[in-house]
Amino acid sequence: MRAAGHCALDGDTFVNDYEEVIDGKRTKMQDLWTDITPNSHTLTESHDAGNGVMKPYVVSHNTRQ
Repeated sequence: MRAAGHCALDGDTFVNDYEEVIDGKRTKMQDLWTDITPNSHTLTESHDAGNGVMKPYVVSHNTRQ
């Protein structure tokens, strides 16, 4: 279950920062929506790799049909 977080527009990027519990440990997570157009966007989901650096684990490019 995704926890409540902080959402903001940073220039042309929509950012959603939140935390989830993974293997009993609170982990920082982040969703970034980039390359936003009326018909497409890119979503990058990242998590803290354990050293404070956000590591992408899913990148999806979506286009409206």
